[in-house]
Amino acid sequence: MSRVHYLEGDYEQLVINETIDGLFSSYRIDRNSLPKGFFLYEIRWDDSLSSLAEICPSVVVNHAGSFITKSPLEFDANNSIRITYANFIEFCQFGEWAYEKLAVLDCNSGNVAVISPDRRLQTAEEIEIFLSEHCGYHLSEINWMVMKGDVVFLNENDF
Repeated sequence: MSRVHYLEGDYEQLVINETIDGLFSSYRIDRNSLPKGFFLYEIRWDDSLSSLAEICPSVVVNHAGSFITKSPLEFDANNSIRITYANFIEFCQFGEWAYEKLAVLDCNSGNVAVISPDRRLQTAEEIEIFLSEHCGYHLSEINWMVMKGDVVFLNENDF
């Protein structure tokens, strides 16, 4: 039952009971390795090991995987949340799910790049330092914005 650093996990975005969004990994993730502002729980299989049964602070028997959320969960009197619905969305990297993406427009070429930072950038200054120092952009040649979701490019056939 050794635990791994959160960056070593393979993740799939999972929505539980239609309202709880998080990342699922079959690895046992080390709680102490998570960045500040994220919460780690564990998911238990049902007794037949065929479906996800509940979310708990910690699971020893029938461990299905680790579950990371962006906000704390409230448990029932049994210190668990019964799973009645589970929808696996897509495989993704921790940073793609955890942090808002940046859309960067290169004013010279007209190209748009979508960047997934590897950490939470909270101010415009932090974003501009990241874009210039880590991505190599010249700030005078770009426009950027924080975004959610995917970029969809349209062409003349879409009108």
